Amino acid sequence: MTDRHIYNQSDASWTFETVTDGSAGNQFGNVWFSGDGSGQSQNGPWILPPNSTAQIQYTSDGGVIKGAWKITDQLGQSRIFDYSNDQNFPVPPTGNSPYISHDGNTGAVSVNDPADADLSVGSSNW
Repeated sequence: MTDRHIYNQSDASWTFETVTDGSAGNQFGNVWFSGDGSGQSQNGPWILPPNSTAQIQYTSDGGVIKGAWKITDQLGQSRIFDYSNDQNFPVPPTGNSPYISHDGNTGAVSVNDPADADLSVGSSNW
């Protein structure tokens, strides 16, 4: 298990959920939400109110953590970011935390900030 955080430093609520690949019997762990916010604790959706922090816990199955974050702003616009602890991932993670993949500027939500697998919201919408 890896404990991380989502920091919402904006003046709007954001919704977070994860999709893990359970196809063909593959299991790659879950993400559990707690702390500030409300919603479904296993994989979300979890609504994080303005200026608050949620704790997230990545779990693994057989040591594998893999899935995708779906992050939605107050206007209903979403972006998706893959995450994994696989050493063959585009950017290999360090330590036990997964790495959230991105192609440069991630907009309103910084991924892997302040540490790998953390998310930090800085604006009200994408």
